[in-house]
Amino acid sequence: TLDHEEQMSGVTHEKVKLGTVEYRRYEMTDAVDPQDGIGLVVAVIDNVLTVTVDIAELGDLNPLKMALGLESPTQSLADSGRAEAIQTQYGKNNNSFGYIDHREIIKGLTTVDGNMFARQLTRLNVDPNITEMRTPVCHNEFTQIAENWPQSVAFAEYKLNGEQASIKGGFVVESKNKVIVDALKSIRGVLTESNSDKSF
Repeated sequence: TLDHEEQMSGVTHEKVKLGTVEYRRYEMTDAVDPQDGIGLVVAVIDNVLTVTVDIAELGDLNPLKMALGLESPTQSLADSGRAEAIQTQYGKNNNSFGYIDHREIIKGLTTVDGNMFARQLTRLNVDPNITEMRTPVCHNEFTQIAENWPQSVAFAEYKLNGEQASIKGGFVVESKNKVIVDALKSIRGVLTESNSDKSF
């Protein structure tokens, strides 16, 4: 349990209540005032473990309330059709999915207010050199690259049998670049047979 791990490591948490949700906040910086720091937030809500980061400096752009289910996003994942599309493509026997949208990351890095990530970076003013990436030329070039490699998808089949759990899955970096995909398909080689079930 978390209490046991805290005792073993000497790490302490601050108990916080936000709306109807109680959570543990672990300070990850040496800031004395939590308003200046970055906190690891751990909460169990309706038997679901939620782990997120609390950056108070973001103010109204801090997604903590959304992560804890106290606020709804402007567009939900359920309404976007994205989850269904991923499940259709990678479903078969899989029942757990996750994805990283490379296009949204690029939009966040190369625009001032293209998405929430961009607005958060602007608010934090993390690196003065980021303005170099936010020129129209950089934005267009990086966007084209991201369109060729739009997302990474993780998928798994999770089974629970009595007290035993098993997970079998995969990870795919999707590519829409036909030239590179065809080149990768043409590569020939030999994978030696392994006598071990372990990857490393």
